[in-house]
Amino acid sequence: AAATRRVAPQIFPSRIRRPSRDDGGEATRGAVARLRSHATSPFASSATSSRYRKGGSRFQSEKSSPPPSPLYTRKVDRARREQERTKRSVMDEWNAGTGPKVGDPMVHRKYGFCKVDSLDDPEGIILQFSDGRLLVRYDDVNRRGNGIGEGGVGGLLTSYKKIGGGAARENSQPELSSLQNTRKWDRKKEKVQNGTLRLAKDLFDLYTERQELSRTPCASDPEAMHEFEERFAFTPTSDQLRCFADVKQDMVNRKQPMDRLVCGDVGFGKTEVAFRAMYRAYLNNRQVALLVPSTILAQQHYESAKSRMPDVPMDLLTGKVKPAEARRIRERIRNGETRLVIGTHALLSEGTTFHDLGLLVVDEEQRFGVAQKEKIKGKHRDCDVLTLSATPIPRTLQMSFVGLRDITLLRTPPQGRQKVETTVGEISAKTIRKAIRQELARNGQVLFVVPYKKTIPKVKKSIEKMIPGVRVTTAYGGLDELDQNMRMLAEEEADVLVATTIVEIGLDLPKANTIIVNHAHLFGISELHQLRGRVGRRQTQGKAFFLTPPNINATKDMKMRLDAIATSSTGKEIAEVDMKIRGAGNILGKDQSGSVGDVGYELFMVMVEEAIRDLQALTIQPVNECDVTCLLPKGLAIPASYMPDKRRRDKELESARDAPTSRHLLQLNARWEREFGKPPPEISELTRALLLALLLKRLGIVSAELVSPARASRRALMYCPMMDVPQWEAWAPFFPPSARGEVDFNPSTREIVVENLDRLNPGQILDRLLQFMIPVATYVEGRRTQLEAGIKVEDDDEDSEEGNFSSSEDDW
Repeated sequence: AAATRRVAPQIFPSRIRRPSRDDGGEATRGAVARLRSHATSPFASSATSSRYRKGGSRFQSEKSSPPPSPLYTRKVDRARREQERTKRSVMDEWNAGTGPKVGDPMVHRKYGFCKVDSLDDPEGIILQFSDGRLLVRYDDVNRRGNGIGEGGVGGLLTSYKKIGGGAARENSQPELSSLQNTRKWDRKKEKVQNGTLRLAKDLFDLYTERQELSRTPCASDPEAMHEFEERFAFTPTSDQLRCFADVKQDMVNRKQPMDRLVCGDVGFGKTEVAFRAMYRAYLNNRQVALLVPSTILAQQHYESAKSRMPDVPMDLLTGKVKPAEARRIRERIRNGETRLVIGTHALLSEGTTFHDLGLLVVDEEQRFGVAQKEKIKGKHRDCDVLTLSATPIPRTLQMSFVGLRDITLLRTPPQGRQKVETTVGEISAKTIRKAIRQELARNGQVLFVVPYKKTIPKVKKSIEKMIPGVRVTTAYGGLDELDQNMRMLAEEEADVLVATTIVEIGLDLPKANTIIVNHAHLFGISELHQLRGRVGRRQTQGKAFFLTPPNINATKDMKMRLDAIATSSTGKEIAEVDMKIRGAGNILGKDQSGSVGDVGYELFMVMVEEAIRDLQALTIQPVNECDVTCLLPKGLAIPASYMPDKRRRDKELESARDAPTSRHLLQLNARWEREFGKPPPEISELTRALLLALLLKRLGIVSAELVSPARASRRALMYCPMMDVPQWEAWAPFFPPSARGEVDFNPSTREIVVENLDRLNPGQILDRLLQFMIPVATYVEGRRTQLEAGIKVEDDDEDSEEGNFSSSEDDW
């Protein structure tokens, strides 16, 4: 079989190559054939199993085979329906325009770069490579791997998006890979895998360090907390209630510091989540800091906090505070008199020292740099951190995806709030005049946003000339009359505000229901979404106009941003689009645009998730002993009828139990056969039990036993004291398909449970356990070797050095 795999397939450019097992696909057609191929005994030989694989997609059985049972027929029907659902979901994605189109670059996990050649084949997607075409069936497009070395968190096919930003990327298209010669692609993929492994190790170390930190949990909510919650003037949404519970769980029931991202659109209730967490921390005698990006927003939060928490000693620290007053505020923060401080970047200055900071809340986190956020967190590593954002930066979102941060989503809008009506079009006086007049006709206000403050006076004059009698005011950073102009807008003394993106940050303007963004192509997608969230914050229908110059030569990324803002409504969707456009970046570093790898963004992030999963699996260390005595009726013993001398039996048994590798154990068996003749079944069972013990030791399992509970099937229990749910989830994809429904994990007892062993004799039970655990052990040891050596361990490598567990499943 190994020799067959090395033979290059014959490729005809005019023909379409159908997937085989070697393509990373399936030799049989979809889930139906996979079920049928595993319908034989789990202990059938490979020759027997091959009967069912010959003929490709057709199931062939012998005439003497019994008819399928009703249960099996139901499983096949269920699998066929699942296959059809998979096909429909992929086709729906393609037809809706969210999937790749003909000509789009793609990445095949096994063969490399390609492009979509056709979507017309009823069986799947046809891909064009440099020397031929390949069909990928619909049920393999998003298939998750199960085999050794093929376990994956992503599908066989991913869209191509190079990591990193810039105009140079716009015109870059990957060179198509070869179906016959995959060495170049394999080298590139191996290089990226090694890089993602190192990155994942850094991420995992960060996560582990965070988990090792501890602080005293908050006490259960006192009566004052309940009274504070009852003073909330609005009815919480279902998502808000869930978010309140998540934050309370983190603060009250966990010893590890909270690090939670609350992602929700503008006006969806993130501020109330923060206020409840802040008040809970205050009641537990902890200092609180609220970090915001702008003076205007800080003032707004300060006034709201004063209204909601009048009993809390608080201060406002911004760049506009006079130096003498700032020194007094910093002194009160240092000695602990101030229990809540709300501020801008002034909180990050060297002169600001906290007395006992217990909670840090970062609002609009996308407006802060990595170094800025880590500066204050680095000084207080054991404090709780709550991050609020409508459109988190790609790095923050990705850290939540890979499990380094907890995330709660606020998807439900407040009662009565309507979705903002979004229009993307060309700049024209007619469009602008109509939008402003319609808003003024319903007694509302208009925000007119420009990319550069130097154009504000000209735009102001144009609007006043266009609509006589309209009251226009301005706002931008550094404007002396900024507070006065914003107050004019709030008190309805102005109709139109011409401003820069200063209006993006958290301002509550209830009468502003229309926003016009001029030259929208110059803004980031996160900015556009934040600006859209400034209008329609009450029950009035909000309107957003994103205008670009006619005949603009927009780049592909610009078009993607404008298309996304027109079709996506939630901040999380916008952030995910931003992550696809820019890449997740170096999650630990400062380069937000990303620079790791050249296999495409999606495949790169799949590799990162796989590497993190691998590291979770490797947190379980090998043990020195594993007791498998209870798996055999007579325990671990050599029959006296086979080896009469008791001293010799004890010595040989000790040698067998101390065998460091499977090779040593099998060599010992061969010597016994030469000296004592053909071994009885008891020797075969002893050898398999010791092979199992050797394997389980490498997996950190200290014992295995058989139990027969009353009114339950006979089962095997394998105790692994270091196993927890994350490690089990990392192992689970690598159990063979025949283990599905038979193997489970009990987190309360830390036992791996193998069910349905009633009708099996001891030898068959050992075979079953070996069949289930060998793939997992091969995966774990292969990844352990890869991590230690820093190189890719291929599936067909030779045996490892003496004393190490073999990294090849065939050796077992």
